[in-house]
Amino acid sequence: MAQRNFHWLDYGRFLSALAVMLFHYCDDGELEGVLPFAVDLGPMGNLAARHGHLGVDAFFVVSGFAIALTVVGQSPGTFARKRFVRLWPTFFLCMSATAFVLTVLPEPFGPVSTGQYVANISMVPEVFGFSRIDDVYWTLARELFFYALVFGLIVAGNVHRLEAAAICVLVALAAGEFTPLRHTSLTDYWPLFAAGILFARVQMTGWSPIRVAALILALGVALVQVVDRAEEISELRGVVHDPVIAAWVTVAIFVAFCAATTPSAAKLKLPHARALGLATYPLYLLHNAIGLTLLAHFAPATWPLLSIGFVAIAIIGLSLLVVAVWEKWLAPVWLWLGRLLVERPIDNVILKSPPGGSRSSIRQNAQPVD
Repeated sequence: MAQRNFHWLDYGRFLSALAVMLFHYCDDGELEGVLPFAVDLGPMGNLAARHGHLGVDAFFVVSGFAIALTVVGQSPGTFARKRFVRLWPTFFLCMSATAFVLTVLPEPFGPVSTGQYVANISMVPEVFGFSRIDDVYWTLARELFFYALVFGLIVAGNVHRLEAAAICVLVALAAGEFTPLRHTSLTDYWPLFAAGILFARVQMTGWSPIRVAALILALGVALVQVVDRAEEISELRGVVHDPVIAAWVTVAIFVAFCAATTPSAAKLKLPHARALGLATYPLYLLHNAIGLTLLAHFAPATWPLLSIGFVAIAIIGLSLLVVAVWEKWLAPVWLWLGRLLVERPIDNVILKSPPGGSRSSIRQNAQPVD
């Protein structure tokens, strides 16, 4: 199936990023002692800000959805190159910009050491014993682990079984509710990735009883995990994160994706959708440490909402600039680099002697099975 641009998906990603930004600027920043002022958005606004971090949950569903729509027919090297081009150049720029700001304005997050900066280039600095320059980078390890498993299916010539693999993971997680499995750092968001894969298959070939049952299972496991996380966050931060609200947000994400699989939703046209969707990634990477540092140093306590609005608009504008210049204008550079450093070396090694067959078998097996 050819890649398609779903405008509702781009809007959903952007709104999820705004929810995370709302959480950091209007709740987490003051609670963690980073901002010198408190923000009052009214009862409903404060509640929304406190639970804005749940926008990350939507990101993971989107990730599973996007990968399942585009992965079929790709060689191992092509898949790795596309993930590299999409993630690493923008991460490197945004991480470097964050490191620069935290070095010039070391309070409250910096300064950044040379070793920490170099380790963060890998996107997983914890492996080298260094902390993340920005805490929001924690999601990247989950994404990379998910991509690694999809990559393994491609190498094995079994990418057409991605949906079956997602269902097996869901069954294992459901069984693991009675074991420590669900408390591991890399499995606590997996029902969301699996749900994204299932929704993509629904989008491609329609509903089936197995998909309905699997999505109900995914929702059930996701609800258990999100309620657990709400309770853990409440205990850690000393402020109640309502598990009921967290559960309803999770249900809303699933309902939204169900609605989005309809033909009318697929044809929906929204203004500037592609630009907003592409800006989501740099927006997520830039907004936290840079935004909170600017607010901590320059925002007058008498005008908190005006200051937050100004910084938010500036970060959104900067994200759009990153997309226009760094991603689009330099796209040929990143494509060349990805082919040179990622695609060709991987395909030269793997496709010469793939496990379980010849070079052509991987491509033949990478066809959809309905």
